[in-house]
Amino acid sequence: LVQVPFTFPEYYADIMLVLLGNVILVTSFRLINTTGAFNLAQMGLMGLGGYTCAIFVIDLGLSYWLAMPLAGLVTGVWGLLISYPLSKTKGFAFIIASAAAGESMRLAWRRMDFPFRGMSGITNIPAPDSILGIDFGNTIGFYLLTLVMCVLCLWIMRRVEQVWVFLLCNFGAADGRGSVDFGGCASSEKKEEGCGGGGRERFER
Repeated sequence: LVQVPFTFPEYYADIMLVLLGNVILVTSFRLINTTGAFNLAQMGLMGLGGYTCAIFVIDLGLSYWLAMPLAGLVTGVWGLLISYPLSKTKGFAFIIASAAAGESMRLAWRRMDFPFRGMSGITNIPAPDSILGIDFGNTIGFYLLTLVMCVLCLWIMRRVEQVWVFLLCNFGAADGRGSVDFGGCASSEKKEEGCGGGGRERFER
Protein backbone atom coordinates (compact mmCIF):
# COMPACT_ATOMS: atom_id res chain seq x y z
CA LEU A 1 0.00 0.00 0.00
CA VAL A 2 2.88 2.37 0.68
CA GLN A 3 4.04 2.01 -2.94
CA VAL A 4 0.68 3.03 -4.47
CA PRO A 5 1.33 6.81 -4.84
CA PHE A 6 4.86 6.15 -6.11
CA THR A 7 3.96 3.41 -8.59
CA PHE A 8 0.52 4.27 -9.96
CA PRO A 9 -0.94 7.50 -11.41
CA GLU A 10 -2.40 10.08 -9.04
CA TYR A 11 -5.92 8.98 -9.98
CA TYR A 12 -5.43 5.61 -8.25
CA ALA A 13 -3.98 7.28 -5.16
CA ASP A 14 -7.14 9.40 -4.92
CA ILE A 15 -9.26 6.25 -5.11
CA MET A 16 -7.18 4.66 -2.36
CA LEU A 17 -7.73 7.73 -0.17
CA VAL A 18 -11.48 7.16 -0.34
CA LEU A 19 -10.99 3.43 0.23
CA LEU A 20 -8.85 3.95 3.34
CA GLY A 21 -11.47 6.25 4.84
CA ASN A 22 -14.16 3.65 4.24
CA VAL A 23 -11.98 0.93 5.75
CA ILE A 24 -11.98 2.90 9.01
CA LEU A 25 -15.76 3.32 8.80
CA VAL A 26 -16.44 -0.36 8.09
CA THR A 27 -14.10 -1.49 10.86
CA SER A 28 -15.87 0.75 13.36
CA PHE A 29 -19.18 -0.74 12.20
CA ARG A 30 -17.82 -4.25 12.78
CA LEU A 31 -16.55 -3.26 16.23
CA ILE A 32 -20.00 -2.03 17.27
CA ASN A 33 -21.58 -5.22 15.95
CA THR A 34 -19.50 -7.32 18.34
CA THR A 35 -21.54 -5.79 21.18
CA GLY A 36 -24.70 -7.30 19.73
CA ALA A 37 -25.99 -3.97 18.42
CA PHE A 38 -26.62 -2.99 14.79
CA ASN A 39 -25.74 0.69 14.86
CA LEU A 40 -26.17 2.87 11.75
CA ALA A 41 -25.04 6.19 13.25
CA GLN A 42 -21.33 5.76 12.45
CA MET A 43 -21.59 7.50 9.09
CA GLY A 44 -23.08 10.60 10.66
CA LEU A 45 -20.49 10.66 13.44
CA MET A 46 -17.64 10.27 10.96
CA GLY A 47 -18.97 13.21 8.95
CA LEU A 48 -19.42 15.24 12.13
CA GLY A 49 -15.78 14.68 13.01
CA GLY A 50 -14.65 15.82 9.57
CA TYR A 51 -16.79 18.96 9.65
CA THR A 52 -15.70 19.79 13.20
CA CYS A 53 -12.02 19.48 12.28
CA ALA A 54 -12.54 21.72 9.22
CA ILE A 55 -14.40 24.34 11.30
CA PHE A 56 -11.63 24.39 13.89
CA VAL A 57 -9.02 24.94 11.16
CA ILE A 58 -10.95 27.45 9.01
CA ASP A 59 -12.98 29.45 11.52
CA LEU A 60 -10.83 29.20 14.65
CA GLY A 61 -7.45 29.13 12.93
CA LEU A 62 -6.21 26.09 14.83
CA SER A 63 -3.44 23.86 13.56
CA TYR A 64 -4.63 20.65 11.93
CA TRP A 65 -2.67 18.59 14.46
CA LEU A 66 -4.58 20.24 17.29
CA ALA A 67 -7.92 20.40 15.48
CA MET A 68 -7.97 16.67 14.67
CA PRO A 69 -7.88 15.31 18.26
CA LEU A 70 -10.23 18.07 19.42
CA ALA A 71 -12.68 17.10 16.67
CA GLY A 72 -12.44 13.49 17.82
CA LEU A 73 -13.19 14.59 21.37
CA VAL A 74 -16.21 16.65 20.29
CA THR A 75 -17.52 13.76 18.21
CA GLY A 76 -17.03 11.37 21.10
CA VAL A 77 -18.97 13.64 23.47
CA TRP A 78 -21.78 13.99 20.94
CA GLY A 79 -21.84 10.22 20.43
CA LEU A 80 -22.08 9.79 24.20
CA LEU A 81 -25.01 12.21 24.36
CA ILE A 82 -27.02 10.47 21.65
CA SER A 83 -26.19 7.06 23.08
CA TYR A 84 -28.41 7.70 26.11
CA PRO A 85 -31.74 7.89 24.23
CA LEU A 86 -30.56 5.12 21.87
CA SER A 87 -29.88 2.86 24.85
CA LYS A 88 -33.59 3.05 25.71
CA THR A 89 -34.48 1.19 22.52
CA LYS A 90 -33.80 -2.39 21.52
CA GLY A 91 -33.99 -4.67 18.50
CA PHE A 92 -35.37 -3.17 15.30
CA ALA A 93 -36.26 0.07 17.09
CA PHE A 94 -32.57 0.55 17.95
CA ILE A 95 -31.59 0.13 14.30
CA ILE A 96 -34.16 2.70 13.15
CA ALA A 97 -33.27 5.13 15.94
CA SER A 98 -29.54 4.97 15.17
CA ALA A 99 -30.22 5.43 11.46
CA ALA A 100 -32.39 8.46 12.26
CA ALA A 101 -29.62 9.93 14.43
CA GLY A 102 -27.11 9.55 11.62
CA GLU A 103 -29.48 10.98 9.03
CA SER A 104 -30.32 13.97 11.25
CA MET A 105 -26.63 14.83 11.43
CA ARG A 106 -26.28 14.54 7.67
CA LEU A 107 -29.28 16.80 7.07
CA ALA A 108 -27.95 19.32 9.60
CA TRP A 109 -24.73 19.97 7.72
CA ARG A 110 -26.49 19.99 4.36
CA ARG A 111 -29.23 22.43 5.42
CA MET A 112 -27.38 24.74 7.84
CA ASP A 113 -25.33 27.52 6.26
CA PHE A 114 -23.72 28.24 9.61
CA PRO A 115 -21.40 26.70 10.50
CA PHE A 116 -21.49 23.92 7.90
CA ARG A 117 -21.80 26.10 4.75
CA GLY A 118 -24.89 24.22 3.56
CA MET A 119 -24.86 22.29 0.28
CA SER A 120 -21.53 23.75 -0.85
CA GLY A 121 -19.72 22.40 2.19
CA ILE A 122 -16.45 23.70 3.62
CA THR A 123 -13.84 24.36 0.95
CA ASN A 124 -10.24 25.62 0.73
CA ILE A 125 -9.15 23.74 3.83
CA PRO A 126 -5.38 24.22 4.27
CA ALA A 127 -3.13 21.17 4.30
CA PRO A 128 -1.66 19.97 7.60
CA ASP A 129 1.68 21.48 8.60
CA SER A 130 4.72 19.56 7.38
CA ILE A 131 6.36 17.00 9.66
CA LEU A 132 9.89 15.68 9.10
CA GLY A 133 9.97 17.46 5.78
CA ILE A 134 6.86 15.64 4.46
CA ASP A 135 4.56 17.99 2.55
CA PHE A 136 0.96 16.94 3.15
CA GLY A 137 -0.28 19.41 0.56
CA ASN A 138 0.41 16.98 -2.29
CA THR A 139 -1.19 13.63 -3.05
CA ILE A 140 1.75 11.50 -1.94
CA GLY A 141 2.13 13.17 1.45
CA PHE A 142 -1.59 13.20 2.16
CA TYR A 143 -1.90 9.55 1.09
CA LEU A 144 0.88 8.51 3.48
CA LEU A 145 -0.80 10.48 6.29
CA THR A 146 -4.15 8.79 5.59
CA LEU A 147 -2.50 5.37 5.48
CA VAL A 148 -0.82 5.93 8.86
CA MET A 149 -4.11 7.15 10.36
CA CYS A 150 -5.93 4.13 8.94
CA VAL A 151 -3.40 1.66 10.39
CA LEU A 152 -3.50 3.46 13.75
CA CYS A 153 -7.31 3.38 13.86
CA LEU A 154 -7.37 -0.30 12.92
CA TRP A 155 -4.88 -1.12 15.67
CA ILE A 156 -6.84 0.84 18.29
CA MET A 157 -10.16 -0.72 17.30
CA ARG A 158 -8.58 -4.18 17.28
CA ARG A 159 -7.32 -3.68 20.82
CA VAL A 160 -10.74 -2.42 21.93
CA GLU A 161 -12.35 -5.49 20.37
CA GLN A 162 -9.90 -7.77 22.18
CA VAL A 163 -10.73 -6.09 25.49
CA TRP A 164 -14.45 -6.51 24.78
CA VAL A 165 -14.01 -10.20 23.93
CA PHE A 166 -11.96 -10.68 27.08
CA LEU A 167 -14.67 -9.09 29.23
CA LEU A 168 -17.43 -10.97 27.48
CA CYS A 169 -15.73 -14.33 27.81
CA ASN A 170 -14.48 -13.97 31.36
CA PHE A 171 -17.04 -11.79 33.11
CA GLY A 172 -20.21 -12.45 31.11
CA ALA A 173 -20.46 -8.85 29.88
CA ALA A 174 -23.59 -7.96 27.95
CA ASP A 175 -24.90 -4.78 26.36
CA GLY A 176 -28.30 -4.58 28.02
CA ARG A 177 -30.25 -5.61 24.89
CA GLY A 178 -30.14 -9.33 25.61
CA SER A 179 -27.48 -12.04 25.63
CA VAL A 180 -24.63 -11.75 23.17
CA ASP A 181 -23.33 -14.85 21.42
CA PHE A 182 -19.81 -13.92 20.36
CA GLY A 183 -17.20 -16.60 19.97
CA GLY A 184 -19.27 -19.19 21.83
CA CYS A 185 -19.55 -17.23 25.07
CA ALA A 186 -23.31 -16.77 25.34
CA SER A 187 -23.89 -19.43 28.00
CA SER A 188 -22.10 -19.86 31.30
CA GLU A 189 -21.53 -23.55 30.53
CA LYS A 190 -19.52 -22.64 27.42
CA LYS A 191 -17.81 -19.65 28.99
CA GLU A 192 -14.82 -21.49 30.45
CA GLU A 193 -14.61 -24.10 27.71
CA GLY A 194 -15.24 -21.93 24.66
CA CYS A 195 -13.74 -18.57 25.56
CA GLY A 196 -12.07 -18.64 28.95
CA GLY A 197 -8.65 -19.51 27.61
CA GLY A 198 -9.12 -18.27 24.07
CA GLY A 199 -10.28 -14.87 25.24
CA ARG A 200 -7.19 -14.44 27.38
CA GLU A 201 -4.91 -15.56 24.57
CA ARG A 202 -6.47 -13.10 22.10
CA PHE A 203 -6.27 -10.31 24.65
CA GLU A 204 -2.63 -11.00 25.52
CA ARG A 205 -1.64 -11.03 21.86
